[in-house]
Amino acid sequence: MKKKSPLVSVIIPAYRAEYFISNFIKNISNIHYQNLEVIMVFDPSSDNGVTIAQQITAGKENWHIIVNKTHLGIGKSLNLGIKMSKGKYIVFFMTDEFTDPNCLNELVNFIERVPDQSIGAVVAKILDYHKNDRIQTYRMYLMPQTGYLYIPEYGFKDSKKYNKPLIGFSGIDGTLFKKEVFEKAGLFDIDIDFNINDLDMMWRTWLAGFKVARVPSARIYHWSLKIGRGSVKWEFAYAKMINLFIQNYSMKYLLIYLPQLIAVYTARGLVTLIQGNSDPLKGWIKSIFWSLGYLPKALKKRQIIQNQVRTVSDEYLHDKIFGKLSLWDFYKHLRWVQRVITPIMLTKEDNDERILTYSKYK
Repeated sequence: MKKKSPLVSVIIPAYRAEYFISNFIKNISNIHYQNLEVIMVFDPSSDNGVTIAQQITAGKENWHIIVNKTHLGIGKSLNLGIKMSKGKYIVFFMTDEFTDPNCLNELVNFIERVPDQSIGAVVAKILDYHKNDRIQTYRMYLMPQTGYLYIPEYGFKDSKKYNKPLIGFSGIDGTLFKKEVFEKAGLFDIDIDFNINDLDMMWRTWLAGFKVARVPSARIYHWSLKIGRGSVKWEFAYAKMINLFIQNYSMKYLLIYLPQLIAVYTARGLVTLIQGNSDPLKGWIKSIFWSLGYLPKALKKRQIIQNQVRTVSDEYLHDKIFGKLSLWDFYKHLRWVQRVITPIMLTKEDNDERILTYSKYK
């Protein structure tokens, strides 16, 4: 008798997703994995996303459409989905993604069979939504000085040399977790909301002693470039990285890297101001004032993370999840990406104001 596959809970936060929702639900419905439940958590918005989702999923017993009465934000919505989930594993998908039908089979097969039981999560290789032969994420590193992401293969053409499983850092898109990760590392931080809340979750996953494996045979396709990034709200949200440093770094590394973060974010704000864009500086200043008021709470969270969550040293993490580039080399890489890769990846839809996505918050 064939052993039944473990239940997987698919959690999907949705907000202003009308542009994607119909094709997205059809895509998730075509996943080959048999034993799954789908939990979609909608924050209220003025579009028709909820109505479309309810119509398409009517009669599907394994689909649960949750509509928040008030705007909770992505962190609380994700936590609500986790608390409602019944699966042995939890996987997160976003509405601006397309999932390969075999993705979940590949992820579950890997995590069920891998000898290393410290692997707490497995993540798909991410390719571009429009240009399916271009990589969005294979390797990913967190820059220790700033919290920016270094993705060496971004925009590269996919090939066999990127099909080797590896251990490293990732976001939560297309990531399947053992449920015990959230029991040990905690849930998503509801104060550090969109933009970097997933980076915080993955950082704490590693701090709790779990590893994350990239499984290239599992694939999703994610929208790479969209309007809305660089707004004051986007900059403000990312600048809350200062609080992730306070909460997650050991004291030794906090003293090394927090001053560098402050220097880089300040310099970036001043340079872009001189260039005619005041949004990064406005977002950074707003974040500083917010962080000062938030500091007592951040210090309480730090105590919990350092005393109850952390099981590994920052020296160990430097070999696993942090980028080893200098800030200058990272800057040169970003400039190269803007000059060479962005024109390849950019599409007309990426500049279309009608497209409602996670990248444009109001």
